[in-house]
Amino acid sequence: MTILSNEKFKIEFGERGTVQSLVMKDDPHEMNWVVDPHYLREVGFQEDEDKLFGEWSLQLNDRLVQSPMIEPNITKHSTQHVTVEYQDVQVKILFSYLLEGDQFRWGIKLTNESDESIKIQGFHVWFSLAYIMFRTQDVYRNMHESCAVFTHIGGNFAKFAAVRRSNVGPHLGIYTLRGNTSTLGSLCRYRNRFLEQVSPSLDGLLYHRLSLVEDGSSLKDLVLTDWIYDDAYNSLTLKPGQAENWEYGFVSFQNLADFYHQGKVLGHPHWSFTPVVPEGGQFTASVRLPRDLEVRSLKLYSAPGGTNDIEEQDISTLLIPSGKSTDMGFNQISNPVVEQEFIVTLPADVPGERKLELILKDGRRDMLVWNVLEPVHTLLEKRAEWLAVYSYEGGEAADRPHAFRPLSNQGEALGKLAFLLMKNGMSSPVPEQVVKAEAAAVLDMKMHWFIEGDLSRPKLLYGNFYRIYDFDYIAHVFYLLSQMDKELLHLHSPFEYLKWAAEVMCLRLDPDCHSGQREKDESRLNGVFILYIRELLQALKDKGYAELHNQLRQLWDRFGREMEIGVRDYGGAVTEHFYDNAGFGPTCTALCFLG
Repeated sequence: MTILSNEKFKIEFGERGTVQSLVMKDDPHEMNWVVDPHYLREVGFQEDEDKLFGEWSLQLNDRLVQSPMIEPNITKHSTQHVTVEYQDVQVKILFSYLLEGDQFRWGIKLTNESDESIKIQGFHVWFSLAYIMFRTQDVYRNMHESCAVFTHIGGNFAKFAAVRRSNVGPHLGIYTLRGNTSTLGSLCRYRNRFLEQVSPSLDGLLYHRLSLVEDGSSLKDLVLTDWIYDDAYNSLTLKPGQAENWEYGFVSFQNLADFYHQGKVLGHPHWSFTPVVPEGGQFTASVRLPRDLEVRSLKLYSAPGGTNDIEEQDISTLLIPSGKSTDMGFNQISNPVVEQEFIVTLPADVPGERKLELILKDGRRDMLVWNVLEPVHTLLEKRAEWLAVYSYEGGEAADRPHAFRPLSNQGEALGKLAFLLMKNGMSSPVPEQVVKAEAAAVLDMKMHWFIEGDLSRPKLLYGNFYRIYDFDYIAHVFYLLSQMDKELLHLHSPFEYLKWAAEVMCLRLDPDCHSGQREKDESRLNGVFILYIRELLQALKDKGYAELHNQLRQLWDRFGREMEIGVRDYGGAVTEHFYDNAGFGPTCTALCFLG
C-alpha cells in the first residue's frame, strides 16, 4: 500500500492507484473522507469498486476508454507526492497527489501522445467522497464519519463543501485551482429491505463524478433544456503533444464562513445574495474578489415566460464598487486576504430563473443562479386548482374511485389532500376543492387503508405488514376536515372527523394495538404527527371528547418519556432509514412540546 503523510493529512492508495483513505490528522473521529472499498465489500457493493476516488472514463474519438482497462504506473516521489499514470495508445493520463502544508493538491493532466489531433467528447473522474448512510444503528458513526456534499459549479471556480453530518468541524472543502469543471454527477447505490420484516430498512451511498469534459452526449435529455449551464457542454480537441490540466485544492474548514474564506485565500470570488426573490421585489448581490483580480464584465441571462428565447444583457455598468477594501484575518483565521467588493442591484420584475455571469480580465468566469417567484398565495392557488382539476378522479374511476393521482400505498401521497384542506383553511375556501378532498378522504383513503373502513383494522398493504407512518398522514387529513366549516362538508360532520383523527392517532401511538413486531417497534418512532398533535388534543378537550382526549394524552406522554430516554443516543435519527436527517427536527419539536 502506498501512503502519503504530513502533519495535516494521511492518504492511502490501493493497488490501482485509487484513493482508499483520506484522513485529517487533527480530526478526533479520524473520519475517512472517501469511499472505502473494504466497506463496499462488507455491505455487498463490491461491484462498485470501479467508482472509487480516482477511477475514470474517457470518450475518445468515439472510443470508450476506462481506467480498469489499463494497468497504472504508481510512482512515490516522496512521502508527500505520488503520481499515478495511465498510458493508452493515444493518450496519457497523469494524476498527481501532493501534500503541501495544510493543502492536499490533486492534479490531472491529459496529454495527446499520438501523431494526430484527437477529440475528447467526455472525460469523467470519480470523486467519491464519503456520502454514506452506513448500515448500522450506531448513530454516532453516521454523524461523525459521513458527510453531505454541497456544490457550486459553472465557470472556472467550482467548489465543493463536504460537511460532516454532525455539523461539527473539521469539514473538507475542495476548490478548483486550474481548469474548468463542466458538471458534477452522482450515482446512488442502496439496499431497501422495506418489504421484508426489517426496520430500519434503507441504507446506501452516493458516488460523485466530476465531468472535466462533457460535450452533452451523455446528458442528451438534460442538455436540450439546460440553458443555465449550456456553455459548459463542449468537446475538447488536442493537437499532437498538447495537454490539458486540471487541479483541485483540498482544505479543512470549520464552518460556512470559513469555507468561503478558504476559497478567497485560493483566489475564488465570494458571492452573497438571496437565491429567491418575490415578484416585484429587488435582487441584490455582492461579490468579493481578491485585490489582484479585475472585472471585465457582468452579464445577465434570463428566459422570459412563454418563450424559448434566452435574453442576454451586459450589465457591467450596474456593478458598483462598495468602497470597501479590507485586509481581513477573518476572526483570527490564518491567511488574511486583501479584497475588494462590488454590489449589483436588479429589479425582480418577471418570474423565472436568472443567471449572473462574472467575467474576469484573465478570461476566467464565475456564475450564480437566482429565481424570481410569483407571490406565494398565487403559487398556492394555482397548485390547488391544478390538483383539483387534473389529479382528482371521481367515482367513475376503475381503480380506487375518488383518489388523487398518482396512486400510492404510502401515506405521503395523502399530502395532496392535506394541502388542499390547509390552503382552503387559510384563505377564502373554494367549495369544490373541499368537496373533492373530503370525498377522497372518506371514499378512498378510509376504505383503502382500513378493512371495510374500520379504523381499528389496518389493511396489510405491503404484503404481510402495514406501515405505521401512514397513520400520521391519515389522522392529519381527518383533523384538517374537522377544522372546516360544516357548510363545506357533505359526507360527515366536523365532530365525526375529529373523532376519527383521534382514533387513528391512538392506533398510531399504542404498541398494544398491533400484533406484528415491526408495527409495535415503529409505533415508538417519531413522525410528522408532532406537527398537529397538540392542536388535536386541544380540539378534543374543547369539544368534550374527554375519554379520547385522556387516552391520547396518556399515549403522547408515554411516547415522550420513551423519546427522552432514546434521545441520549440520538435515537430519533433512526427511522425507516439507518440514519435520517429528517428525524432531528421532529425529535427536537416533540421534546420542546413535552417540556
